[in-house]
Amino acid sequence: MDRERSGVSARQARPRPGIGRPSSAAAERISDDLRLGTGDFLEQRRLVDALNAGATAAYVMVALYQFGLVRRLPEPPLPGVDAERVDASGEAYALLRTPDAALGLTSAGMTSTRPWAGGGR
Repeated sequence: MDRERSGVSARQARPRPGIGRPSSAAAERISDDLRLGTGDFLEQRRLVDALNAGATAAYVMVALYQFGLVRRLPEPPLPGVDAERVDASGEAYALLRTPDAALGLTSAGMTSTRPWAGGGR
């Protein structure tokens, strides 16, 4: 299912000569493919990235709590839900002696930058 996408090309977005860092034709092609490309593969990739962005937002909130930058986490008033008890537990800091939300953010970043072999053009 192809839908027409519009927007500025990477070449058009480049600032005038002498300003900004240099680019390459390959980098501009990737920019255009990801932002302006169409097709089922890119629609699926965009869905994965949108879901990953939602997970990243949750990781950021937990990380702020685990690093002591916020005192309370927002959570729904449901029985059995206790984010502070879970996210403050020693188990949440056991792997690599760092908050697990920081590891989740690292994983989300790696997911968003992964190569997508076999798809696209």
